[in-house]
Amino acid sequence: MFITDVTDEKERRLAETTAIVNEKELTIKNLTEQYDQERKLIHQEHLRRLEVIEGLSINYDSILYVDLVSNKLLPYRASVRMKDNSEAIYKSRNYRNYISRYIDAWIYHEDRTLVREALSIKGIKKNLIHAKTYFKNYRIVENGEIVHMQLRVVNVGSEKNITQVVIGIRKIEEERKRDLKQMQVLEDALVASKRANIAKNTFLSNMSHDMRTPLNAIFGYTALVKNCVDETARIYLDKIDASGRQLLELIDNVLQISQLEAGEIMLSESKHSIRSIVDRVVKTVKPLADEKNVIVAVDLSNVNHYEIICDGEKLEQALMHLLNNAVKYSNFGAKTHIAVTEVQDLHNGYSVYRFDVIDNGIGIDSNALKHIFEPFERIRNTTFSGVYGTGLGLTIAKRYIETMSGSISVESELNKGSKFSVTLNCKTVIDEPNLTDTIEDLVDKFCGRKILVVDDNEINMEIETEILTDLGFEVDTAADGDIAVKKMQSPQASEYALIIMDIQMPRMDGRTATRQIRSLPDKKLAAIPIIALSANAFVSDKKLSRESGMDEHLAKPVDVPLLLKTICSVISAKSL
Repeated sequence: MFITDVTDEKERRLAETTAIVNEKELTIKNLTEQYDQERKLIHQEHLRRLEVIEGLSINYDSILYVDLVSNKLLPYRASVRMKDNSEAIYKSRNYRNYISRYIDAWIYHEDRTLVREALSIKGIKKNLIHAKTYFKNYRIVENGEIVHMQLRVVNVGSEKNITQVVIGIRKIEEERKRDLKQMQVLEDALVASKRANIAKNTFLSNMSHDMRTPLNAIFGYTALVKNCVDETARIYLDKIDASGRQLLELIDNVLQISQLEAGEIMLSESKHSIRSIVDRVVKTVKPLADEKNVIVAVDLSNVNHYEIICDGEKLEQALMHLLNNAVKYSNFGAKTHIAVTEVQDLHNGYSVYRFDVIDNGIGIDSNALKHIFEPFERIRNTTFSGVYGTGLGLTIAKRYIETMSGSISVESELNKGSKFSVTLNCKTVIDEPNLTDTIEDLVDKFCGRKILVVDDNEINMEIETEILTDLGFEVDTAADGDIAVKKMQSPQASEYALIIMDIQMPRMDGRTATRQIRSLPDKKLAAIPIIALSANAFVSDKKLSRESGMDEHLAKPVDVPLLLKTICSVISAKSL
């Protein structure tokens, strides 16, 4: 009985052990199959990624994966130039050595430094700080000929820690030839267009000039005949004279348009009186107004500074065209209005002026308003109203105002009238120091004032400091715009009488610094005179400086007498 029980227990235990072993074998088999399946999926994913890289990089003859931390490179694709016969494809290389051999063997000697910096680990990290990718164009020497190439580096790792990149290299010879060909086509078209425009403008100018001679004869003889004919003939002669005047207006407008399109209009700024400009405009238009019994009202009550610096002739011509149109398209016995408003004092010696020309005439419908400033554009109802014009007056007015860096706008309602508004930033004229004084007189007058010089160039800073110190000024310096702003926020800011500001600086440019200074809560500090002293000397540069709040804009190299006179002028103006 006992022996049987022991035997049964052994068989039971053997069965349990066998079951456990079988279960473990099954588990191991399942794990092995799962592992094989995962390896298969990983391999498939790896192949898929290679196919994706291959597809996306079809234009690149070399694709290199680089681990910047370990200095390892893995070529996914390598051109003949990038291949290393001693090593197989898809095998890691030493990145620095690999790139160094490529540069020395293939790259054109003038471009080696460029490529070496672009592909150095330090250079890659620097270029990818603020961008996901960057590229460089360079040249190689292949079969004795120069070939243009492009490399592109893409960050494929973390944006914060630049550790892994892909480098693509391709030929751009065909693209370059295509771009050069397209550029040549565009240049040829531009040259042809300019030649056609010059020919057209030359023709119009010559015709306008030649047509004035017979017109002068017509006007002259008409005036002479009036003295020896009866009243009926005199009425006919007046109509001949009026028609001749219309033709003369057309000729003058065409000539002005041709000059504008040929770029022959230059600004000539000088001191002018707003009152005098408006008076001359009204006087010019008065004969037409009297003929139609149209009243021309003038309002200058909202002007604080009447004396301004501008191109008075162009402003006068623009306003004359606007007022002439207002009278021309007004009904008999109507009223027109010309008003000037000093909209804003910019506190930098400039003010914003708005010139409004208003009439209660035939008006302009909304569709015509879109084209009202286009050359030779005339609305349909002007013909039916019996008003004749060239369609050029508004175009000329707009061109003149835009040449002066201003703007022009229009509001109108059919059969109720129109309002044309011109907006200009003009320098206001205040009693200035006598600029005929000698340098010695000016130095004596302003000696000892403290000036803040802002310039990031050490040589320029030294030159400007020496010049101003020799002239008797005390000089403080700031190497960037943001430093200048901080100094103007410090307790010693009240010591400065003036700032001389450079424009282009690395952290904060001069115009941004000026805008921040002009917005300081202390109004006295915000109004400190600021003179731009910059190598940027175009008219557009001076306009931008004025708009940012600067008082004057002088060009480098420094004109010492002009600089001194300008310093004294702006200090005096702000002291009044």
